[in-house]
Amino acid sequence: MDKVRTQSKPQGPPGSSFLSKQTFFLYASVAAALYLAQPLPAFAVPCMSVAHVDTDTVSFVELRRFQVFRVVPVGAAPVSLRADSSAGLVYVANRLSDTVSVIDTTVFAVLDTFNVGRVPTALELSPARRELYVANGFFEAQEGNSISILDTDTGNVLEVIPAIFDPLVLALSQTGDELYVGGLALREVLVVDISARDVVAEIDISGNSSDIVLSPDGSKLYAVGTGVNERTVSLIDLSTMEVAEEVAVDEATFGAISKDGSQLYVSGFSPTVSILDAADLSVLDTFDVDGTAGILRVSPDGAFLAVAHLDRDAVTIVDPTSGGLLDVVSLKGRPRDIAFFECEPLCPGDCDRDRRVSVAELVRAVNLAIRDDPPDPCLSADIDGDRRISISELIRAVDNALHGCP
Repeated sequence: MDKVRTQSKPQGPPGSSFLSKQTFFLYASVAAALYLAQPLPAFAVPCMSVAHVDTDTVSFVELRRFQVFRVVPVGAAPVSLRADSSAGLVYVANRLSDTVSVIDTTVFAVLDTFNVGRVPTALELSPARRELYVANGFFEAQEGNSISILDTDTGNVLEVIPAIFDPLVLALSQTGDELYVGGLALREVLVVDISARDVVAEIDISGNSSDIVLSPDGSKLYAVGTGVNERTVSLIDLSTMEVAEEVAVDEATFGAISKDGSQLYVSGFSPTVSILDAADLSVLDTFDVDGTAGILRVSPDGAFLAVAHLDRDAVTIVDPTSGGLLDVVSLKGRPRDIAFFECEPLCPGDCDRDRRVSVAELVRAVNLAIRDDPPDPCLSADIDGDRRISISELIRAVDNALHGCP
C-alpha cells in the first residue's frame, strides 16, 4: 500500500513568531489593491510618554487613536519624565540607575545618558536656560539630599545644591527664575533661586507634599500631601509666600491643573478623582476610574487629563472639563509618570518614515520576523521594543498599509 504523504507545516526558528508566505501574500494583495501609494506629509500630533517603573521602559502613545506605537528601554526604575517638544527630546529619571536617559523623539530611541546624583526622583526642565533640574532623593548617601543642575547640551553637572532633605517633587516658575521643591520629609516648600543656585525661601505648610502644582499664570502653587491628621491640599499665594487656603481631601496624593487654571484635579489610592475650584479649593465634582488612580497630568492644549493607574497596566484618558471617559490605553508595565508633547509618531511598518507602509516594507518586516533577525532595518515594526517582530506587530503594519498611518 502506498504511504500517504503529509506535508508538514513550515516552522520558523525556535521562539520566533512565524507568518506563512501564503498569509503574507494574502495581506499584501489586499494592501496593494486598497492602499493609495502617495506618502502622507509629516505632521505633529498630540503624543504621550509613560514611564514604567517595573519594566524599565517608556511607552509612547499617539492621542488620536490612543495607540502605543513605540516602547523604549531605558535605565532601571524610570520614575519621572519631562518633554521638550521644540527640541524633540524626552528626559527620563532612572531611580535605580542614578542616571537620566535622553530619548530622541524623531527616532524614538535613547540618544544619551546623563550621570546624576543618587536615586533621582524628579525632573524639571528649563528650555530657555538649557538646563535640567534633578531631585536626588537618597538621604543616606553623600550624593543624595540635593538638586543637580545639568547642562542639557552636554549632560555635564553645572551645580549641586546640597542639604535638601529627600526632595521628591519639583516645579519651575513661569519666569524660570525659581524652582519649588517639595517632599515627604519636608513640612515646607523650598524656593530655589536658579541664578543664585541656592535656597532663598521656605514656605511653611501643615504637612508634607507628595505633589506640587503650579498655576498656569504662575501666581499660585498647590501642595498636595499629608497634614497633621489628614490628607490636605494647600493653596500658596506666591506673591506673599504664604498659605492662603487649605482643605482636607480624602486620599489626596497627586494633583494637576486645567489649562485655564480654574480647576484642580486631585487623586490618590482610590478610584475617585476630585475636581476642586482652584480659587478656594471647594469640591466642584468627582468622577471615578476603573481602578486605583495615581499620577495625574493635563495635556498642554487642555484636551486630555491622563490618570495613571496604581493597580493595573493602563492609563485612563478623560475629558478634563466633564470627566467623561475618552479611552483607556493598555500598556505593558505599571505607569509611574506621564509627559505630553507634540510628535510625529512612528507608523508601525513604515520602515523609511515617509508616512506610508508599502508592500516592499511589509515584505521586509515579514522576512525579519521569519528569520527572527534584529529589527534594525525596520525599527518601526518593533512596537514593544523587544528586538523582534511578532505576528501581532505585523498585523498592525498591514492595518496601516490598508488604512493609512495614524
